[in-house]
Amino acid sequence: MLLTGENSRWADRPADWQSGWRNLHAAADRPTTIEARFAIDGQPGETPVRRWWDAGATAASASAAAVIRRPGEEGESLDTLGWNAALSTFRPFLPHSEVGTSVTASPSNLYDAMYAVLGLQDVADAHQRLRQVRLDGDKSDKALRNEYEDLLKHAGHYSWVEERTAPLFNAMREIPPDPDRIERAWHFVNKWPSAYEMYYDRAAPHFPTSDQVDSAIEHIQAAERRVAELAGGSADRSARIAELIEQALDLHQHHGDQDCPVCGARELDPAWREDAQQRLAIAQREAAESDDADEELRAALKDARDLIRPIPAHLADSVGAWGPSERERWKREGLAPLPAVVEKRAADRPAHQPEGEPGNFERLDLAAQKLGDAWEAWANLPDDPTPSQLVDHLKTTHSPLVNAAKELDAYFSDPFWEIFPQLTRDLPEWADKQRTHNTRYARL
Repeated sequence: MLLTGENSRWADRPADWQSGWRNLHAAADRPTTIEARFAIDGQPGETPVRRWWDAGATAASASAAAVIRRPGEEGESLDTLGWNAALSTFRPFLPHSEVGTSVTASPSNLYDAMYAVLGLQDVADAHQRLRQVRLDGDKSDKALRNEYEDLLKHAGHYSWVEERTAPLFNAMREIPPDPDRIERAWHFVNKWPSAYEMYYDRAAPHFPTSDQVDSAIEHIQAAERRVAELAGGSADRSARIAELIEQALDLHQHHGDQDCPVCGARELDPAWREDAQQRLAIAQREAAESDDADEELRAALKDARDLIRPIPAHLADSVGAWGPSERERWKREGLAPLPAVVEKRAADRPAHQPEGEPGNFERLDLAAQKLGDAWEAWANLPDDPTPSQLVDHLKTTHSPLVNAAKELDAYFSDPFWEIFPQLTRDLPEWADKQRTHNTRYARL
């Protein structure tokens, strides 16, 4: 009772059994105290342990206890002795009635007592922890399998997209699925087109629009018409006349009045000079119009030639090699499609993709090569072309270039690149959870 605060005689008995805990001859208005002294290893002398009930206490459980380390000081808690577990497990004090109860107890109670005495509780705790981890692992595994089946079903809506999704479906159909490989394939499938779109976007400043080409052609033709009109009229003659008048005026200024050295019929005098200056202004104005027309034509030709630029190096390097280079990347990433995936194409081919139509990588290859050929023809301008030759070149080579660019752009604008990432957007999160699950489950 002193060390545990309990009495085996009262255990599992009615409350009346505990009402007689105090000696009948003890005064109820005074505290009740029990005390013993213990020899504790490593400590000198004896250490008192005391338990007391305040005056008027009615229940045996309404007690307090303390260890008196030094006389005159307040006691410390019994917990400081460190005996609680041993007192419970090994019961060093057993009265006759408790000895009998221990021997004649039910099998389960006797088992529990021996289990603790033999120190097997730690094994039981370890077993329980392992069991709980296994249960949690099984639950997690089932949830991840269900989630994965849903992801595979969603992604399967686009399983027919041949090579583009083959690396991902190849990884997803493996048993068991490898989250690292699946995540790597997901990034590969969803992000590889962006590199080629970047190539195409970077080529945009070098790519003239149809409006720019039409405007350049109209500019050349209008300037050429004006030059032709002025050359067929008096503009060229006016330029020559202006030159003669300037020479005659210079002669008159330095040598005075005299007969005209050209015709000899008229005298170069002040009256002639005034008339000559008026005719010179008219001739110079007409000559200036001819010069302006020539300059306008030269500017139109230059603007048109500036539209014709060689194919950018980064685009030229990728033309004709996009598809094969992707297949090489597959091999480097360990994502090459299995034969079963390739064979599955025929069954999965959509109605709008007839048998014999090129696959997606082939489409990309052909479109890129077509753009490269069209751009090469566009950039192959004859040396020093006439206005008519330049106009013909613009008309005949720009349309194929536009059509090739539209075909390549159509490939990149395929709704696949918007829909498929949405269908598979949860795969990386699943892969992360699967890795965590695999790590924890491997520890079991």
